[in-house]
Amino acid sequence: MEEFSEYYAPSPSVSALSLRYAGRQACKPAHEHRGIRNHYLLHFIIRGKGRVEGGKLLGAGEAFIYPPGRRMRYSADRRSPWEYCWIGFDSSGDLCGVQPGFYRAENQDVVGFWFTELIQELSQRSAGSVRRATGYLQLIVGELVGEKSILPGGKDPDYTAAAVEFIHRNYMREIDVETVTRHIGLDRSYFSSLFHRQMGTTLINYLIDYRMKTAGRLLAETDYPVREVAASVGYPDYPAFARRFKARTGVSASEYRRMKS
Repeated sequence: MEEFSEYYAPSPSVSALSLRYAGRQACKPAHEHRGIRNHYLLHFIIRGKGRVEGGKLLGAGEAFIYPPGRRMRYSADRRSPWEYCWIGFDSSGDLCGVQPGFYRAENQDVVGFWFTELIQELSQRSAGSVRRATGYLQLIVGELVGEKSILPGGKDPDYTAAAVEFIHRNYMREIDVETVTRHIGLDRSYFSSLFHRQMGTTLINYLIDYRMKTAGRLLAETDYPVREVAASVGYPDYPAFARRFKARTGVSASEYRRMKS
């Protein structure tokens, strides 16, 4: 069965990149899409394969971008149809001259996580969630296209992206806000304010949320003992993990596992 979901921003976001909508779809074999948009449209492939412009075959971890006014044509593979996420957005500039192109994520899991979080935020349809979703849009486009100057605030998004990447690579260690800011070389107070402005959440909350979501996935998808899950997401002190997990999810880790089994 073909699964489709798409969410629209309830009000324009204020940024060099302005988010319109985002969605996700598991396509049927040979499903084809054609059309023209008056804004940028970016697709990121989660799994499976498909062809763009009737020729180039793309797979998991790869992306393609269409600029405004460009005729589009892309279709799912007949044997292994793709599942992808997409983002429709506007740019106050020319997106650094980026043309219709193909891009590969250096870290597919990180980009996939950003897409999941963006779509989740946009589904909430609040001003705060749109700001957070726009922060993920900036990270995604900057990571895939590799042109940080498309982002507002000069070099600021470079630091934000570096902090997010550091968290994603080191969440299992005993890191905190001080560790992150020391890694990127900025004053803690300054960067905490910058991160909140870019991402719509505090640095410590982002770290905690990422750890708890990772813990939830481990609880649902593995049979690791709960204490081992706690240690795997940076909590060697199990009681501290247990309190934090219940505060975030409303249930204990053991109850969460039973609910997901």
